Amino acid sequence: IAVAMPNGKGLCRRAKVDRLWRVWYALLILAVHGFLLHASFQRYSAFRSRALREQWPMGPMNFHLAGAIAAALMLPLFLYSAFLKTDNFAEDGVQVGRDRDSLRVAAVDVAEGVVGCGACLSRLLRHFVPYTSALHLLMSLCLLLPMPVLEAEEIHREQLAKDQIWRTDLDFVIQPTATATHPVSTEVFNLLLALAILTVRYPSVFWFSNRVFSLLFSVVVCASGLHTFLAYEATSVLYKAATVGSTESVVLKIPPAATLALDSVGSMLLLLASGAFFEFGYAQVLNNLRKYRHYLQLEASSSGSSERSNGSSGAGVGSIDGAACCASNANLIFGLLLMLAAALCKAP
Repeated sequence: IAVAMPNGKGLCRRAKVDRLWRVWYALLILAVHGFLLHASFQRYSAFRSRALREQWPMGPMNFHLAGAIAAALMLPLFLYSAFLKTDNFAEDGVQVGRDRDSLRVAAVDVAEGVVGCGACLSRLLRHFVPYTSALHLLMSLCLLLPMPVLEAEEIHREQLAKDQIWRTDLDFVIQPTATATHPVSTEVFNLLLALAILTVRYPSVFWFSNRVFSLLFSVVVCASGLHTFLAYEATSVLYKAATVGSTESVVLKIPPAATLALDSVGSMLLLLASGAFFEFGYAQVLNNLRKYRHYLQLEASSSGSSERSNGSSGAGVGSIDGAACCASNANLIFGLLLMLAAALCKAP
């Protein structure tokens, strides 16, 4: 199915309706965020009426509204990425080593390598996390981060009991009887859904070429997702305790709002660092293609090629392998730097 895009050149982008799950996934996320946005604006209206009546600060209310508006603005981008081809491997459901388009791109990478900023940017966009998963995760954070801010303000104004400081969405694990009084919020469920989908979609690119690596890659992304969820729960408690000024809380040397910001940035960097694993897997695929090409060259040379041409082809392969090794090491170093930046964000 072709969809015309009015970009001045009459280009067309192919719609991604080749699989039924894409349609249901987009409709599910659209329905979930429609419900969450409705609940968010209702919460904002109720908080605003109390804040204006009792002269509360406008900061928490404005932050909540900004998060809801940001999530609403991301929905069209989500629908665009969900239904139109984006050239991103994970987003378009490409299986490296099986699909023709991925083999053509890999053949170009083997023959020419990655040279220039344009080629590096194109490869980064192809190997980036699925756009819909990234947008889903950002939308869930936009709707989730204002929750502890509003709760802390309500506790501070004695609209909620002080024991709400220590309430989290994990209470049903620690205290099974607490489920009725403090159930898991829909916003947290939305975050877990985004992390679960990312755990499956991103590593699935390598499921055809290397199932063991794809499974290990999925475990790494799952561990990063669990860390993101647990870190949010701990940071929300820390924020509420520091804002309310509980005597049982640890005295922070940074503003309470900075704890939420640093934790969110650190979690996003940690998830983005998983791209280094993607690059490692893709480098292995390219290495196998280089070996196969070298094997074909040796077969051709043994059937009638001169020794001179054989030596020159071997030198070319060696130079490309050296460039590939440097590119692979650069990707690993970049991933380590992202993990270091995430650790620095979470250290305070």
